[in-house]
Amino acid sequence: MTVAELVGRLLEFGRANSVQSLIDAAPYLEALASELGEREARSVTARDLHEFHRGAGELADPVLSGLRRKSLGWEAIYSSRARGLLGPLQWESVSPVSALVDLFDRVDFEPRRVLELGCGDGVNAVFMASRGCGVTAVDVSSTALDQAREKQRRAGVEVDWVEGDVFELGSPEEPYDLVFDRGLLHHLPVFRFEDYKGLVGDRLAPGGRFQLICHHVSTRPTVALDGAHGGAMGKLLGLITGPLVETGCGFTDEELRQIFSDRFEIETIDLIDDDEGRPFRFESALMRLA
Repeated sequence: MTVAELVGRLLEFGRANSVQSLIDAAPYLEALASELGEREARSVTARDLHEFHRGAGELADPVLSGLRRKSLGWEAIYSSRARGLLGPLQWESVSPVSALVDLFDRVDFEPRRVLELGCGDGVNAVFMASRGCGVTAVDVSSTALDQAREKQRRAGVEVDWVEGDVFELGSPEEPYDLVFDRGLLHHLPVFRFEDYKGLVGDRLAPGGRFQLICHHVSTRPTVALDGAHGGAMGKLLGLITGPLVETGCGFTDEELRQIFSDRFEIETIDLIDDDEGRPFRFESALMRLA
């Protein structure tokens, strides 16, 4: 199926069923069909969508509005959890993720400076600080960072907590030996993957490592859409139609290699289970700055 055919069907569905997010995004999708229309949907890459989105101007406003709502939603989730209005969050854990612990247990791995993207309540950042690292940890939710500071206090370690959008981070005084992400990438829209890759690569020291733990393809809510239409286009349309605004996409090994291999040497990609026994699977990828 071509991009033009896919967009046409999607817009027809949106108008027939009053799906407001699709109606609002119609000019954006029509421009996408005009530019990439004859391409097979499965052949469209994250870089293609990055280039299209960069030139879309005001047409992208409805999509960006959805992202802003999602960003504000993180604080609402963490504050509701803190007030007892929500039970345990599906990503919440009292222990650092085991794949990160395994990495730090390697005798050949001794990072000095670490950056964590999307640190949430700080369990992983506090662990890395307890292993002697100077840690900078970033999250958009002030409540999550309050919880992180309490973990830090109890552990007796130091962490530099930064509240805000990771894409607005300033340049560090020194590059980092490790950038760690458990859970940010799979909540980003596909047209930001190139920016994300630059964010990580530009902050790593030569030969520095990047550990990414993200949803496996089996976890993503758009798996049916992706199965029919494929990859990057499926993720973009999942964002616009709604599911990715609330949850997050997932990846195959091949997709991660396609996104990252031009900037990073991929050392390993492992399929791992959730540490708490929840029905989620993750890709744990370890990369080195090329």
